[in-house]
Amino acid sequence: MQQGLIIWFTGHSKSGKTTLSKLLFSELQQKGYRCYRLDSDTLPLSIIKPQADRWEERQRLKLENISFLSRLLYDNNYFVLIASVGRFSEWRELLRKQVPNFIEIYLTCPLEVRLERDFEKNIKLIVTILIITKNLIILMLSLIQITSNQMKV
Repeated sequence: MQQGLIIWFTGHSKSGKTTLSKLLFSELQQKGYRCYRLDSDTLPLSIIKPQADRWEERQRLKLENISFLSRLLYDNNYFVLIASVGRFSEWRELLRKQVPNFIEIYLTCPLEVRLERDFEKNIKLIVTILIITKNLIILMLSLIQITSNQMKV
């Protein structure tokens, strides 16, 4: 039976944490390992919604959720892959002390590359918003035309 393992990918935003964790997750699954992937951008909010007023406190609660879930999965002999900027190192340190099989991987990536990745993501978002806006304008014009035709009758 496989023994649990936690691999925490950390680094600046857009440094490749999610991409690398997805690739490793896929590879491990193909080899038959029981594994789970946690991403600080998505998963914690869908499981335990952090109740806090301040952004920093919500981020801390998200990492607390990730730490709790990863420990639970680890204790059930899963390979746990975490992708998180990891602003609050105390949660990584706590896991490191509690879990013998803990690996932290810090990813570095040049600022220019990270900015380009962020720009590409924002361009896709802007294009989507423009398409939605165009469709809404077409719909509104159709409604105005229908309304004006009804008034002529």
